[in-house]
Amino acid sequence: MAGTTKQWLIGCGIGCGLMVVLGLGLGAAGWYGVRHVAKRAQTLEAASDSLATKFGPPEAWAPPLDGGLDPARIEAFLEARRLMAPERERTANNLAVLDGSKGSSVPAKIAAGVDFVPRLLGFIEERDRALLQVDMGPGEYMYIYSVAYFGLLAKDPGDGPGFHLAGDGGEDRGHSWSFGKQGESGGGRVEIGGSGGSGDSGDEAKREEVRQQRVADIRELLNRVQRENLRRQLAAVDASGDGIARASWRQALAAELAAMEADPARLAWEQGLPEPTRAALEPFRARLEASYDGMTGVLELGLNDRD
Repeated sequence: MAGTTKQWLIGCGIGCGLMVVLGLGLGAAGWYGVRHVAKRAQTLEAASDSLATKFGPPEAWAPPLDGGLDPARIEAFLEARRLMAPERERTANNLAVLDGSKGSSVPAKIAAGVDFVPRLLGFIEERDRALLQVDMGPGEYMYIYSVAYFGLLAKDPGDGPGFHLAGDGGEDRGHSWSFGKQGESGGGRVEIGGSGGSGDSGDEAKREEVRQQRVADIRELLNRVQRENLRRQLAAVDASGDGIARASWRQALAAELAAMEADPARLAWEQGLPEPTRAALEPFRARLEASYDGMTGVLELGLNDRD
């Protein structure tokens, strides 16, 4: 996460924080807190730049050529999630308050709104530091996340708050706290407004619209990244010299890659995990289930792709 990613986060940190303050009418007291957002955003630079320098973009990673996953790498994935768990929980709680799923009062939502951007920045910083600590790049993390949560555990890529977040699509942002790329000159922003979790039919329809758009966004992102991951994996199989021994696996891998190229919404192995992958993940099923957080998944996946 470097280049435009870093600039986007810092710009969003300043711009989104100011928009929250103005939108909620917090005046000087709120602005005092926003002044610190830019400083917090700058602390992302060391971890994010180190991650990008060491591992490159997510597309640069290749899964093991035999179709399995090293148990040590699954342990590393779980350790990264353990390390980021405190900040992830705080971020999830913040989003739940803004979402209204906790029956939050107006003062609680105002406080959560002021804390929104610092929470986001803190979560992404902790994620990057955790990945560095366990020696795992974003490509490997995203792949294990996808095959473990969406493949093995059948989690919904649309999980998350009932409002647009982190580049979720959609033109009607009235029901949203949203931030993301708004074209060449728009920059990040938070939009204040919407019905805010009242539970009526219109609100539920909007939430479902948000969920469906999030599913489309996550699928498009992961398909694009995972196609490159699988291309590299296929090239490694071809270069291994074990063509005869791996013939059936190569055929399955090539077929999966072709299916993903034909369907830009297809996730890697969503129609059935390779047996070596499933066998590697199964012993970790309970721990993977316990480590899942539906509220923050869109942040973990969406912000890996800001260049």
